[in-house]
Amino acid sequence: MEKTPNQFIPVTLIKGFLEAGKSTYINSLFKNKKKDTGTILLLSLEEGEVSYNGSALEEKGIALVELEEESCLNRDNLERISSLYNPSGIVIECNAMWKMPEFEFPRNWQVTKRIAVLCGPTLGLYLYNMRSFMGPMLSRCDRIIINRCEDLQMLAPVKSKLRPLLDDISVAAIESGGSSYPFDSIQDLVPYSLDAEVIAVTPASYVFWFYDCQDHQSRYEGRRVSLDADIKKSPVLKTGDFALGKIAITCCEADMSFLGYIAHYDSIDSFSQYDNVHAEAVINYTFMQQYKRVMPYLQITHMELSAPDNHAITF
Repeated sequence: MEKTPNQFIPVTLIKGFLEAGKSTYINSLFKNKKKDTGTILLLSLEEGEVSYNGSALEEKGIALVELEEESCLNRDNLERISSLYNPSGIVIECNAMWKMPEFEFPRNWQVTKRIAVLCGPTLGLYLYNMRSFMGPMLSRCDRIIINRCEDLQMLAPVKSKLRPLLDDISVAAIESGGSSYPFDSIQDLVPYSLDAEVIAVTPASYVFWFYDCQDHQSRYEGRRVSLDADIKKSPVLKTGDFALGKIAITCCEADMSFLGYIAHYDSIDSFSQYDNVHAEAVINYTFMQQYKRVMPYLQITHMELSAPDNHAITF
């Protein structure tokens, strides 16, 4: 059936580094595809360890087009390919080294799914050495698959490095032994004592604490914490409230973010904007409309100025 100009063609992006298992995953998507359900256009932007069987794909109604140059990702060329095959859907096997300019896609292409495939045994290598590629790759993903894991705990040393790059941990799944497990199945290597009367958060453990507070309310609700952080005031916050946190390099030096939580201190007016402080607080939780979820809320019990620290934390 001919498509009208206003009909959108759904596009699925399959992201991942070379030999991460993208082709194997894509083949599994097409396992039960029938030819009479419409043509799917498969754009392959790199050649991995698993090749495609063009004739077998054709029998299922899948048109394989391999693009060998990054310059081929322009609207004119993609419109030409789309007109040639008139697909009902498109799957793109991305090249991690190429930019994926979605604004260059034909106007009737609509990205509806973003899926990342990561190789468990090499994940640490990429997190430590190619983090600037990992951030954009995982951004806005609907699903993240970490495959080839002999056991879940092989990922324990890199969990805290991966967590800040995930918009939502619920989209991540670990494949091990033929089964799929949620991200939180990986054991946490907690960098401080949870049995201490006061949880002492250091600069080295700050990022872990920041994300762990969101993910594990039961660990922290009502607990006391001490940390060094910066003050950020805002007129939109209610009296006594401010943001307490630290600047962190989340992906690369060009990508710096303030990681902090809303806190309350009756004497906050005695401190200035951006003061570096040592604070002790009780961790409570409350629903915050701006995030549309329950978030940590720090009730400050003691706060004092500390030595200025202009260094961004890394992880």
